[in-house]
Amino acid sequence: MKKFSLLEKYGQTNDKNANYLDSVAVEFKERIVEHIKSSFIKANVSDDKSIERLVKKFNNLIIVEYNTVTVPYFYILENLNLCVEVEMSNNITEFENNKKFLEKKFSDILENGLDSPKIVRRSSISEKKLVDSLKSLIESYTKNYEMTEDSIKIEFL
Repeated sequence: MKKFSLLEKYGQTNDKNANYLDSVAVEFKERIVEHIKSSFIKANVSDDKSIERLVKKFNNLIIVEYNTVTVPYFYILENLNLCVEVEMSNNITEFENNKKFLEKKFSDILENGLDSPKIVRRSSISEKKLVDSLKSLIESYTKNYEMTEDSIKIEFL
């Protein structure tokens, strides 16, 4: 049995009772979490424990009420960027601690050459990129959604 079988059949079936729509909403929540994990978490976070914690956090942040899914994308983005920033900072700290005396300088090998770690960027993942990705996913299943300044509310009718 396919993982998202109800969700895949959603647009093709006319039987839209309350239990069916509730089940579709639950599957869609799982689909959103999986999408964020594959598109954003795995691409930017390498620590398995951090990935696990983020997935669990996003499962708790995304709310399913009856046939409605609410995705607080702003909080998801904030958590993602914070985790990416911490991981990059840890990588730089570890890199600096492992350097031997006089191993590097020369203006940090002419501005970060010779295997220097990535520079810490405040917002690695842009809001536009996350929102566009989520909208694309949502629109592939339904057109019944509403955007606010910090969340997306999706209804299955």
